[in-house]
Amino acid sequence: MLDHSQSPHYTIGVLSNRQIYEGTTIVRYEQMLFRGIRAAAHAYNANLLLACGMGPGMIPFERRSAWPVSLPDADFVPVGPWNTSGLIVVPPLTEVQLSLIQTWVTQEHPFVFTAPQEGYPAVGPANSAGITAAFDHLIAHGHRRIAFIAGHEHQGSDDAERLAAYRSAVVAHGLPVDNTLVAFGDHVANESYRVMRRLLKAAVQFTAVLTSNDESAIGALQALADAGKRVPQDVAVIGFDDVLYAKAQAPPLTTIRHPTFELGYGAVELLIDYMTGRRTAVTTVRVPTRLIIRESCGCQPYCTPLVVARDGGKAARSVGTDFDQAALVQAMADAASAELHHDSTPLISARCRSLVAGFLTSLHDDDPQPFGTALEQILQLGDATNEDAYAWQAAISVLREQGVAVLLAAATAGTHAQAECLIDQARVRISERLRRHHIQLQMRQAKLTDRLGTLTTGLLTALEPRQILQILAEQLPQLDIRHAHIALFAAEDNDPVPWSDLYIHVPGEAPVIRRFPSRHFPPPGLYNSAKPYSLALLPLIIEGGPSGFVAFDAAYLEPYGFIVRHLAAALRNSQLHAAAEAGRQLAEESSRLKSRFLATVSHELRMPLNLVVGLSEMLLREHTGSQALPQSVVQDLERIYGNAEHLGRMIGDVLDLASSEAGQLRLNREPLDLAEVLAVVAVTGAQMAQAKGLAWHTRLPTDGVQVWGDRTRLRQVVLNLISNAVKFTERGSVTLELSLA
Repeated sequence: MLDHSQSPHYTIGVLSNRQIYEGTTIVRYEQMLFRGIRAAAHAYNANLLLACGMGPGMIPFERRSAWPVSLPDADFVPVGPWNTSGLIVVPPLTEVQLSLIQTWVTQEHPFVFTAPQEGYPAVGPANSAGITAAFDHLIAHGHRRIAFIAGHEHQGSDDAERLAAYRSAVVAHGLPVDNTLVAFGDHVANESYRVMRRLLKAAVQFTAVLTSNDESAIGALQALADAGKRVPQDVAVIGFDDVLYAKAQAPPLTTIRHPTFELGYGAVELLIDYMTGRRTAVTTVRVPTRLIIRESCGCQPYCTPLVVARDGGKAARSVGTDFDQAALVQAMADAASAELHHDSTPLISARCRSLVAGFLTSLHDDDPQPFGTALEQILQLGDATNEDAYAWQAAISVLREQGVAVLLAAATAGTHAQAECLIDQARVRISERLRRHHIQLQMRQAKLTDRLGTLTTGLLTALEPRQILQILAEQLPQLDIRHAHIALFAAEDNDPVPWSDLYIHVPGEAPVIRRFPSRHFPPPGLYNSAKPYSLALLPLIIEGGPSGFVAFDAAYLEPYGFIVRHLAAALRNSQLHAAAEAGRQLAEESSRLKSRFLATVSHELRMPLNLVVGLSEMLLREHTGSQALPQSVVQDLERIYGNAEHLGRMIGDVLDLASSEAGQLRLNREPLDLAEVLAVVAVTGAQMAQAKGLAWHTRLPTDGVQVWGDRTRLRQVVLNLISNAVKFTERGSVTLELSLA
């Protein structure tokens, strides 16, 4: 466990059962969960280490988490019991992961799960209440054959609770138990698509589908569309989680809101209770769920719902024939909160209350200003938190449908027209705000794309770590990323990750490399100890395996998957460039050594060879007269002289090659008699053939053949040909023949 004598802050680590980035895109569930965790860590002045796994950059994506140990389906990052005060874990876990957790729990390291896990402290959604509310809603629509797409068949946690709640709801409504209506989609869209296709192919009868999460619902929607089934006319669909893109489906997905932000925030609070000793017993804290009604279930937007479940099925109040301002505020808040993910219900209700008050004042004073001012204040507050302004379109619709009709039932035509005008003005104001948000979003996306493109271009052209660090130092601030640190693992014995080399940017110089024990990240002095840090750690996957990690400021998680993938490619390129440069230097050194060797050997050979050529030439000149030599000796001398002279020229060429930086060989162009040139070679060829027991024949023109060429090169080429001919001829004869075409 972390030694708090070294830090005034608790350090909270977060581990997930799967990758946080699929390709380069952040998973929306973890994105919202981590926002809640980060907000709570900031509120409690705690350090935060987020282990963010990187999945393979291909479809379908496989599960690959970031974990305190290297596993076949997990990459190591230094977030574990050795550098944290406590850990938050996102299940479900594999058996190996769960056994590791159990080992650390026995060492009294605090853990909190973000879903119910038997025997462990946890914060989880009210799964049973949410599934029951969704099932009741489908029953109210008249459905009796309701299929269920669960997550994992043999895992506990949320999966087990939601499946059990579905089965209990079937029994509670007196419906027949039919196991063919239950399928398992692994909580991913691709597998749920295949599961739904199998159900349709098997002709399983159902009119509605309830899924264990929104990813499964999205896969089911696609499969139904491909099969020609209309949603909700032929099959109604309800999901679970209310991820950001649930409302972007066609039709918009009715779902059970999983309070992901609140769940992450509550997990930090519960973990701090265990770290400080305020809690010791195993506790599971439940966060309420809520049915968010859109269109995939069969309802129409902003109509009075058949069932509006909150915390297990409490129906929303509707406006009666007698005007009830509190009931109107509640109905508006319900409609708005269905589109808002972050704001608390009391805050939304307070805004709706101010909106209704402004509306009534504008009607009473015949002045549109109070209502317009109240709405503008609400929209400005939303601008500050990136709130979806469309949510207030829903509240305005309720105001018109459930408030104005009751309020103006006995009013004059002029007052009714005034109310309709106020509503129209509000809609126009909201539409203008939405248009502004859309333009601003386009501008932000264009700016982000441009800056990421600049960063990518720089990384792809960088050849050295120094250049990579310089590019990051220049470009990351442009993306509002305050800091990033690169660490590469250094192996020792059988452990591939005991040490990390931290690359520290120094402007204009080679990077400073600081080595530290990997599991003691962050090393002392890297961050200001007076302020809590909040970091996202992503594994660096270079050439198929983890080579290190990158620690980013955790305030802006979205682009990190994209950046790390290109950073890994840049580091790989720098490694290849370094290897190529080392190879080039080695080749150059080898070439220098070879040239020195050739020059030395050639020089040492030339001196005795010149002596052989000179002496043989002198003996050939002086063998006449009284000093005449036997004819056989003369022939031997001639062969010695001719071959030595040829060898001398070749040695000269070797010297020329050794001294030539281009590695080229110079050719002489001179007039020569080709028959005379080959005659010297023929003598050597005859000796070689005789030595192997072969017959030798020479057929050279007596008149000579005049050509331009290099005497030495021609002799060398023909001698090589003769040598090969003798070598590969077992019996018979070898013939050297020169003829004119």
